[in-house]
Amino acid sequence: MFEVILFFAVFRSLISQHTTKNKTTQNKTLEKKQEKLQSDIESISNKIQNLKEEKETVKKIIAKYYNENRLKQEYIDRTDEDLIEHFKSGLLKKHQSPDVLLRHNEFIKILDIMRKEVAWQ
Repeated sequence: MFEVILFFAVFRSLISQHTTKNKTTQNKTLEKKQEKLQSDIESISNKIQNLKEEKETVKKIIAKYYNENRLKQEYIDRTDEDLIEHFKSGLLKKHQSPDVLLRHNEFIKILDIMRKEVAWQ
C-alpha cells in the first residue's frame, strides 16, 4: 500500500511539474504575441501621427496658395519657388499634372510656349 501511495505522490509531482512547465511556455508565447501587438500598435500610431502632420501641412499650403479651390491671382504664373517645390517633390507631388500651363504671362521654358498654343478646355 505504501508503494501505491508513493507512486501517486510521485505521479502527482510529475503532473504538477509538467503543468507548470506548460504554463510557463504558454506565458512566454503570450508575452511574445503581446510584444508584437504592442509594436504594431506603436508603428500604426506613428503612421497616424505622421499623416495628421502631413494633413496640417497640406492645409497650410492650400490656405496660402488657393482661394475657394482656385489658385490665387498672385500665384497664377506659378513662378513661386515654394509652390513649384511642393508639386515637384513635396506633399503635393501626386497631384502634379504635366499638362497644366504653368506660366500664362511669362515664358521660361520652350514647353511654356508650346502649352500656350494648346486650346485648353
